[in-house]
Amino acid sequence: MKGLVGSGLVFCLGAACVVLLLSPPSNRLPEPRVGYDQPLANAMFRYQKRLSEDGQLPDNAWMRAKSARDELIRHQGQNRGGVGPGSWTFLGPTNVGGRIRAIAIHPTVPTTMWIGATSGGVWKTTDGGATWQPMDDFLPGIAVNCMVLDKSNPNVLYVGTGEGFFETEEGTTNTACIRGAGIFKSTDGGLNWTQVASTA
Repeated sequence: MKGLVGSGLVFCLGAACVVLLLSPPSNRLPEPRVGYDQPLANAMFRYQKRLSEDGQLPDNAWMRAKSARDELIRHQGQNRGGVGPGSWTFLGPTNVGGRIRAIAIHPTVPTTMWIGATSGGVWKTTDGGATWQPMDDFLPGIAVNCMVLDKSNPNVLYVGTGEGFFETEEGTTNTACIRGAGIFKSTDGGLNWTQVASTA
């Protein structure tokens, strides 16, 4: 009886190995890890918001949307529906932090600096960091993760946008990433930006 049980166990283990060896590899991505945040669902939701009615992601959609917005602003004149900037009062919050992944310091005026926030665009200070101003809240991609300036002309800046999103055998990593929209260039110290066409 002991020999029969032993033979059966060896046969079952051998059959399991054959099944495992003959099973085709799965091309599916790892299932999202169970947790409160469900970052894969968040990333998918963000992606689907960008799709058109036919389920496609139009080429250069963000840049075209920004151009359409800028055109509307140019033509709206003073027609604000009775709501002006003076009718609003700032209520906060003022304690919101964020990640900074890039910094550029003016080569001859060190109190002038630019920073790149991972989901907050480009900011500039001219008083050594006592105060900061956003350079453009409406870039098509405000996930600024690298920045470089032209030392011979510090008014020329380049910023790279977007964070990496990738899968590994162990599971999904960096699921809180913010997608980018290529590289942007400014020739006036960060006031205005254009997308480098080859990175659209």
